[in-house]
Amino acid sequence: MSKNNQNNPAVIVSHLGTVSTAGDYPICNLPRRFVLVSVQLLDQAGIAANDTDYVTLTLKRGSTSLASLDTRAANQGAVTANVSKSFSLVAAEQELAAGDLKLTYAEGGTGTLTLAKVQVNGFWA
Repeated sequence: MSKNNQNNPAVIVSHLGTVSTAGDYPICNLPRRFVLVSVQLLDQAGIAANDTDYVTLTLKRGSTSLASLDTRAANQGAVTANVSKSFSLVAAEQELAAGDLKLTYAEGGTGTLTLAKVQVNGFWA
């Protein structure tokens, strides 16, 4: 029997839907300490790598940035329809205190999310 929580991953999926308004969106409440391992975006329509029409997403705990995704060509680039795209983590395997996670959404031009989901992967500490 394993006593290592890394062998018991937690997957938190937040349904964002179609988003075209900049702001903060709730992802989840962590009831206890959590080790963040990865974050992915899944978008039904996809988003082209474009410096004019783009979206930026930042996963935050309070005012602290944990992970980000920027679809501009010079950054992470395109999001293919129905294929997960990984966020860049600020630090690998970050241990987070209990509390709320939110996603800060911003866009340029006509960038938008379509029936999007964010998946947060980790384990309880």
